[in-house]
Amino acid sequence: MVLSLILALCTLLSGCIVDDGYHHRHHHHHYDGRGW
Repeated sequence: MVLSLILALCTLLSGCIVDDGYHHRHHHHHYDGRGW
C-alpha cells in the first residue's frame, strides 16, 4: 500500500516537472520564433 502510494506520488511529481519544463521551453521557443 505504502509503496504504491510513493510510486504514484513519484510518477505524478516526475510527470509534472517534465511537463512544466517542456511547456516552458516550448512556449519560450514559440515566442522567440514569432519575434514578440
